[in-house]
Amino acid sequence: MAALIPRSVTEPDQPRWRELFYGYAAFYKSPIDDDIAARVWAGH
Repeated sequence: MAALIPRSVTEPDQPRWRELFYGYAAFYKSPIDDDIAARVWAGH
């Protein structure tokens, strides 16, 4: 299995990940902020 290389979320990623960020925030009843986005992107 290839190693995953972490990278920053960039503007072109926004549409692709928006649904995941909103779903995570709704599930945890939390606003979307940098901490939430970082946890979602990291897979935690």
